[in-house]
Amino acid sequence: MKKTLLASCVALVSATSQAELSPMSEFELHNVTGQAGVDIELNVGISIGEIVYTDTEFEGDGDGGSLSLKDVTIGGANKSTFFQTPNIVPNTSGLLDEVIFSVDVKSDGDLIVSGNPKNGNFIDFRLTTGALATLDSDGDEAVRLIDSVEMVGLAAGLLMKVESTGNKVILSADVAIEDMDVDASSIGFKLEDVTVAGQNYLQEIDTFGKAKPLSWAFPVGMIITPQNDGVEIELLPSVMDIQVGKLSVGGDHMGALRVDDFALNDVTLHVAGHN
Repeated sequence: MKKTLLASCVALVSATSQAELSPMSEFELHNVTGQAGVDIELNVGISIGEIVYTDTEFEGDGDGGSLSLKDVTIGGANKSTFFQTPNIVPNTSGLLDEVIFSVDVKSDGDLIVSGNPKNGNFIDFRLTTGALATLDSDGDEAVRLIDSVEMVGLAAGLLMKVESTGNKVILSADVAIEDMDVDASSIGFKLEDVTVAGQNYLQEIDTFGKAKPLSWAFPVGMIITPQNDGVEIELLPSVMDIQVGKLSVGGDHMGALRVDDFALNDVTLHVAGHN
């Protein structure tokens, strides 16, 4: 097996073995039905103490250094007002909750999973992390790349398909990031009050002072195709508007930043281990 695939497994095992799991009261599965397919209502709060990937030696390669991500949390935004519009989320909480997943297996063996809000049009979320850093072979922090990340936003839904032929995985979602802060002061920069939204967002803000809900979200997705020498990842086309309220470099406030119609097209990654 190639080294990169092994790295993914190691990262997964690290997440499992070192995770600080949320209390069981924060994880519930409701209303599981076994008729035409399965519907699962999910309420979840996730807390992970540390995820560590170690570049272990394999066939003469690897130096024993590691990459560490600390203090990861995933849950609800615990608020109902988004993009200057009240009552977007009917029931606010700190959990990623009231999400209905529908699971279907087609006659050809393809697996289809869709995730949608139980009430309203959006699923609210909050994601936070602590430090992302490299570690030396003794486990001591070497280079801190990111000090912390906090992200609050909405998701309009999720689709996943696993094809029975070739085990190709297709993921697609619509996401709106209302507010994101990225603190990378250790390497000299900091981004605050970042909004990432649909391609008409900035134009509507300039014209009306606010954007309609259909302009909040932008599409994200990928196609993951296993290959003999690794994995090919194709990013699905997407266009988004980006607004950075405060950009700091070297501790000094540099101003604000706007990126209109940032487009991702024809992006393909081939991930494989060292030859």
